[in-house]
Amino acid sequence: MTSTRIDLGRDDPVLRLFPAPMLPGEWNLPDHAARHWLVALWGKALGPSNFFLDHEVPELRWRPLPFYPGHMLVEAAVRDARGRIGAANAVIGPEGCLLVDGNSAPWHDLNSRLGLRLEDAETAAAYLEFFCNAIHGDEGRFRIVTQLDASCFSSRAADTEPAVALLRPHAQPIHLERGEAGFTGEALVFYSGNPFVSRFTVLPEGLVEMEDDEPIELEDPGILARERYTDTLRWPV
Repeated sequence: MTSTRIDLGRDDPVLRLFPAPMLPGEWNLPDHAARHWLVALWGKALGPSNFFLDHEVPELRWRPLPFYPGHMLVEAAVRDARGRIGAANAVIGPEGCLLVDGNSAPWHDLNSRLGLRLEDAETAAAYLEFFCNAIHGDEGRFRIVTQLDASCFSSRAADTEPAVALLRPHAQPIHLERGEAGFTGEALVFYSGNPFVSRFTVLPEGLVEMEDDEPIELEDPGILARERYTDTLRWPV
């Protein structure tokens, strides 16, 4: 698939099309033909909830998933009739199109069909970051944060520096260590506008266990960005 690679830094103009990426780092922009193929496949999987029919989609981007060979994570920037910008995600590959809708069942099923076996800490860390960001509860996704940028904070936040100073030591690339049962390590997690330092165990077959979480108290509890979901669409609050 022909594409252009982009690295979404905090000042990248492409980032303005997306309220917050599902995953940070490098993404690829599909060419015209690839975009039509992605939209057709994704729209078919959406069925009656096909947002491509009643929303503007100004941009698509994709990135490979190292733990699912031949599969890509695709992200769409979606604009509704009020001009509000949201986002949606899907995983597309030989298994078809799987919607990122907050449920864990599609990924456990895919893991079983592919015979997933996480063999090293780097791949296990990439899987953990994907899995947590793909799952959400009533108050949004479990967003693992490895780098702080503007998408981490509410657009109404006046002064983010105190929060940045408090969170920066924890906003680091995920480092997992291999143990007898699997891979263990800590990560900074945002959920419902609150930050936590959470400890995870990732089993080789893809099961993820949150062993513990410790909340981080911020001076301004409303400073972090929050999201709400409508079907597969996520919108900034």
